[in-house]
Amino acid sequence: MRILLTGGFYQSKSIIANAQRCINLYPEKNPEDSPVPITTYLTPGLTLLGTAPNNMPNRCTYRTSQGQLYTVNGDTIYAVSSSWVYTSIGTITNLSTPVSMADNGLVILVVDGTPDGWAIDIATNAFGVINDSAFYGSPRVDYVDTYFLLSQPGTNAWYISLSNATFAMLTSIGGSITSGTTVGGTGYTDGTYTAVPLTGGTGSGATGTFTIAGGIVGTVTIVSAGIDYVIGDTLSASDIGAGAGFVFEVVTIGGAFDPLAIATKNGYPDPIAALIVMHREVWLIGQLTSEVWYDAGNADFAFSEFPGAFIEHGCVAPYSVAKQDLSVYWLSQDEQGQTIVIRGASYQATRISTHAMENEISKYSVISDAIGCTYQQEGHVFYLLFFPTANKTWCWDQTAELWHERAWTDDNGILNRHRANCVANVYDVNVAGDWQNGNLYAFDEENFTDNGQPISRIRSFPHFQEDRKRITHKFFYLDMDVGEDDGSVDGSTPSNPPMISLRWSDTKGASWGNAVEQSLGAGGQYLTNIQYSRLGMARDRVYEVSWSCPALTALQSAWIEPGLAAT
Repeated sequence: MRILLTGGFYQSKSIIANAQRCINLYPEKNPEDSPVPITTYLTPGLTLLGTAPNNMPNRCTYRTSQGQLYTVNGDTIYAVSSSWVYTSIGTITNLSTPVSMADNGLVILVVDGTPDGWAIDIATNAFGVINDSAFYGSPRVDYVDTYFLLSQPGTNAWYISLSNATFAMLTSIGGSITSGTTVGGTGYTDGTYTAVPLTGGTGSGATGTFTIAGGIVGTVTIVSAGIDYVIGDTLSASDIGAGAGFVFEVVTIGGAFDPLAIATKNGYPDPIAALIVMHREVWLIGQLTSEVWYDAGNADFAFSEFPGAFIEHGCVAPYSVAKQDLSVYWLSQDEQGQTIVIRGASYQATRISTHAMENEISKYSVISDAIGCTYQQEGHVFYLLFFPTANKTWCWDQTAELWHERAWTDDNGILNRHRANCVANVYDVNVAGDWQNGNLYAFDEENFTDNGQPISRIRSFPHFQEDRKRITHKFFYLDMDVGEDDGSVDGSTPSNPPMISLRWSDTKGASWGNAVEQSLGAGGQYLTNIQYSRLGMARDRVYEVSWSCPALTALQSAWIEPGLAAT
């Protein structure tokens, strides 16, 4: 009798309903003419690409629109080359929260949820602090239609930059003059003088209109703002009569934000948890509700609310928001509760979490720190959801529409959250940043270890019962792809092959017996028969297999040869 694996993780609220674990394995649906509907494959291992110079946690991996990689490790931003060489760019606030980046092809805007922000010139890697009175910080930044988009922390307001903002506009370094203070001097010729050159300072090209009365310069109105000025430059003018003592000091440089280019989330006054652009539309995901805006080309504030696109789900974990293609994912909350995982698409929100998973998440002491990211590999779209405090990682396979767990096994054999903290596809590699030491890894389907550390693979089977009759379990066979371990990593040989463990529960999953090992087949032993015999009897039995062989394997089902026992 074949036992099929028809789903992913499902640990029900009550173990009598279902108690299946699926750790570091993902199910893939087979064609209709396959022997079984689902085969379970290995999640990718981690191959080391680069080591962060400061050995600090990775808070962001970002691929620019021009194809370069930038990372944030602790308080330091690095540019990382295609040969994985790090170049320090500058420092930001030293926090543990994720960092968000976006670029417009010219400059990268960096935010971390505080009122501060930073900019990087893509062409030169020049780095500077954003110096603009109409910049308020943001938990997240995105870009669409030449504008940077941000939300004001702790409020329901969001704001946009000017079109095609430059590094100079963002940082007020080497920019155009917008205002200054005047020391009037004495002895100048009364009158109005237009387009008078302002000389001195670091820049050039500034001109102004001078109004002089009583020999004193009363006002200077900037006509041409010039270029390459910095705050604090002191300028003078020679074409306003033979006076002395006039000084114009630069106070502000051309900014990237208009104080009037700000709007509020309209449908409900809850604060914005995160904003994200999908399909050139802006999803404003609030703490309790969400809505969608679009670029309407308005004069003062370019965007307008999309009529009818209102979603009765908000977000409990701002950093859980991530997108892929035409889907947005997040860990939700609303006026009725929380812990549902949402997929947003076509102006609607669909629940993708299961009751079992929601029950699991509800037990975590902290869920507001959840971090989400997406990547695509071998035709599967994965949404990773990390819970740092709970030390757990969940993964939604959008292609198969099934959940599984991902975990890293430490030297004590304990399962912990996956090593990744964020993912970016750059230099033709899915690059993951380590949450602890900042290492960069490749999600590598050909590597069966986590940077040399064994990966624990665990899969439970459905309950096996027959109308509450006592069943004798004569044999248990595994249908697996085996014989690929050539010993190059673990030193296995035909006389010392890799092993796979089987344990079972006759208490419906409440308690387990000791594991029994069998050969998983050394290199070339493709016909290894993974068979367990004389397994006793039970009315309700749950089987579970586990292995950490550093080689290609796949699991698709099991066979049981049962027999009725006397009741």
